[in-house]
Amino acid sequence: MVQYVIIGVITMAGIVFAVWSLKRNAGDIEEERQQAIEAAVASKGGEIVAVEQIERENCPYSEEFSDTQRMYKFYRIRYEVDGRRKLGYGILCIEPSPYGPSLSAATEWKWHL
Repeated sequence: MVQYVIIGVITMAGIVFAVWSLKRNAGDIEEERQQAIEAAVASKGGEIVAVEQIERENCPYSEEFSDTQRMYKFYRIRYEVDGRRKLGYGILCIEPSPYGPSLSAATEWKWHL
């Protein structure tokens, strides 16, 4: 009987550890997204002025993103290159994972900078 209790405790501890190690909080995700946007703008030789998440209808490229199996996050990016202000858009394409926590989804960026 004691063996079954020990096995049960070890199993539960393993499950808790697995979920905890895969779980990320929203602040970490937003920081990752901000870093991806900064890297994309920097690759153009620019510096970010402002980034804002916008609704689909406010993005001129939204019609390109209609796959119902994916979710999309749209960002308006104001940046500066060589003293000139520019406007661009970043679209984060999210494909939810059928397994694991919801935050383990596959993501891909599409840029219009």
